[in-house]
Amino acid sequence: MANVKNQEYTKEMFKDIAFFTLAEPGAMGVGNLMEFITAEGEKFSLFFSEEMPYSKVKEYFPALVDCYWNGPESDESCRTEFVFYLSKDERNFKHTKPPKNYTHLYEGFGNHICIRKDYYPVVEPIIRDLIEKNELVNWYKRTEKIINAIKNLTAEKKKENIKCD
Repeated sequence: MANVKNQEYTKEMFKDIAFFTLAEPGAMGVGNLMEFITAEGEKFSLFFSEEMPYSKVKEYFPALVDCYWNGPESDESCRTEFVFYLSKDERNFKHTKPPKNYTHLYEGFGNHICIRKDYYPVVEPIIRDLIEKNELVNWYKRTEKIINAIKNLTAEKKKENIKCD
């Protein structure tokens, strides 16, 4: 992963995100962490912080503008945890709402995976295999397989757009 400290982020980095993860504040593992893979297979990550608040991330990555992260989506089941809504604040009753062009997979305990819908068919089998092997939580085991699948599909898409005379 790219170094998350002192990282200079640009809107260009977020232009073609094929896959990303998000850990809610207080999530099991590393809370406030987002990890990204572009369609070209570039990877980088960031932490929400005072220097990089979520509002700033949404400026760089507009797909997040109407999103909300709070456990599983309303139609998702989650066998791994209970989601408690501890206050009467209406924000606590909202369910996760991922970006429209992404398929959402809830990993449990505040951890989310979002796969752009055009990449889902090549990434989903890898995710399913990692779930069956109980290796999904290990980012380093899943990253290279996912990156290779994304890069291969991107190359195929580019090849289809090449016109021969």
